Amino acid sequence: MKNIISYLLNSKKTYKYLLISNGILACILFYLFRDFVSGDEKNYLSYAQGLDYGRFSQWWFLPNYVPDTISTPGYPFFLFLIEKISSGLYFIKAIQLLLYSGSVFLILKIASQYDSGYRLKNIFLILLLPYIQVSVFAMSIQPESLLTFLITLFLYIDSRNLKPEWKYSALGLLSGCIYLVRPSFLFFPILLFAFKLITQREKFPVGLGISMLVIYFLSIMPYGIWNLKNHNVISITPIEGAGGKLSLGYWSFKMPGYYEKRYLGNSMSNEIFSFTPKSETKNNIHAYNKEWDYIDSACAQYLSPQDYFNLAEMNNYNGYYKTYNAKYTIEREKLLKKLTMKHLKEEPIYTLKTKLFTLARLWFTGLQLSELQNPNSGKQFFAIYFSIVSALFFLASLILIPVAFYKKKISWAGSQTAIILITYYGLAHIAFALQAKYTIPLRLIVLLLLARTIHGLFSNKSAKKPKENAEIESGKTNPELHFS
Repeated sequence: MKNIISYLLNSKKTYKYLLISNGILACILFYLFRDFVSGDEKNYLSYAQGLDYGRFSQWWFLPNYVPDTISTPGYPFFLFLIEKISSGLYFIKAIQLLLYSGSVFLILKIASQYDSGYRLKNIFLILLLPYIQVSVFAMSIQPESLLTFLITLFLYIDSRNLKPEWKYSALGLLSGCIYLVRPSFLFFPILLFAFKLITQREKFPVGLGISMLVIYFLSIMPYGIWNLKNHNVISITPIEGAGGKLSLGYWSFKMPGYYEKRYLGNSMSNEIFSFTPKSETKNNIHAYNKEWDYIDSACAQYLSPQDYFNLAEMNNYNGYYKTYNAKYTIEREKLLKKLTMKHLKEEPIYTLKTKLFTLARLWFTGLQLSELQNPNSGKQFFAIYFSIVSALFFLASLILIPVAFYKKKISWAGSQTAIILITYYGLAHIAFALQAKYTIPLRLIVLLLLARTIHGLFSNKSAKKPKENAEIESGKTNPELHFS
C-alpha cells in the first residue's frame, strides 16, 4: 500500500489528473457562486465608475466632489481597467478566476524549486482540493483574488535568480502595487529589507535592496500627492480607517450580532462562543452608542456647511460609507484611537483574550450563530464547511510546520520571505476589526508550506535547499545577487 501511494504521488499522470480536478472544481464553484454579492461590492464598483469620471470617490455622482478618505485606489483601478474591456460582473469574476489560476501556477513553479519531481506538487494539489475558499473569493467583488496573485508573484520573483537589477526593480514595483490594493502591506518591504540585512549580511546586496525601497516609495507617492491635493494632508496612507477599525476591533466582541450604524455599518462578530456575558450585551450597545454620541458632539465643530449639504444627499443612499472633509475625519480618527486605547488599557484580560483569538481567527473562517440558523440549507452547508476545513488546516499548519522546522525537514533557506510575510500579515491586522478575509491572499503560500511539511515528515531525507540556494552554495552563481 505504501509503495502504491508513493508511486501515485510521484506520478506525472496523477499530477495531470489533480490539475484537471482542481480546474473542474473551480469552474463548478464559479457557477455556484456566480451571483454571490459581498458587503463591499457596491462600494468598489462605485469607486471604479468614479474613476471613469476622473473622481476617486464612491460618491462621484454627487454634484459636489467628495474625495475618498478610506481606501487606496489599487483595486478600484483594476475594476476600472476591466470595465474598459468589457462590462458585467461575470466578466470581472472570470478575470479574477484566471488570476486565481495564475496564483496556483506560480505556487507550483515555486514548489518545483524544492522538488524536481511531482511528489510535492501533487501533495499541494491534494490539499488544495478541499480548501476551496481561495477560489470562492474569485467570485467576490473584493481585492483578495488580485492580492493573492500579486503576493504570490512577489514570492515567486523573490525566489528566482533573475537579473538582479530587474529583480529588485520588479519587487519594488510589485510592493507598490500590493500596497495600493491593501495598505496594511505598508511596512513589509522595510521589514524584509531589515531582516535580510541582519541575517544575510555579506550575501545581501544592500544597494539593490535600497533601490527596491526607493522604487517602492516612488510607486506609492502619487497616492500621497493625491491626498495632498484633495485633503491638504501629507500622507501616503488613507486618512481614515485605523482609528475606526481599532474601535470596531474592541467593541465587536462586546456586542455579538449587533448591526452598528454609527461608523461603517458592520455586523458585530457573533461567534459560537463569547468573550463577555450575553446579559451585558444590551448595556454594551448602550455604552457604544453613548461613546459615539460624545464623538459626534466633539467633532461637530469640524463639519463644514458643505458636509451638511452632502450628508443630506448621502442619507438617500444605503450601503455607501459616509465621507466627510479631511479635518473632521482626522480629528475623529484621533479621538477614536484615544478612546479605544483607553478601553484596552483598562481591560487587559479582555484585550489579551480577544487579540489572541483574533490572531488565530484571521486564519480560519469563524462560524457565526446566524449562519447556523440560516434557513437556506446550501448557505448553511458552505458556512459550516468553510469553518471546519479552514480550522483543520490552520491547526495542522500550526502544529506540523514548526515540527518540520525543528526536525530540519524544511530548510530555512528559501522560506524566509514566506514566513516573514505570514507573520507580518497576522500581526498587522491583530489590533483591528476581525476579518479572516485579510489573510486569504496568504492561504496558498501556507498550503505550500504545509505540503512541504508533509513531504518532509514522510521522507527519510533531510530538507533540500531550493535550486537557487543550492547553486549559491556550490559557487555556480554570485551570492551577492541572491535575495531569497
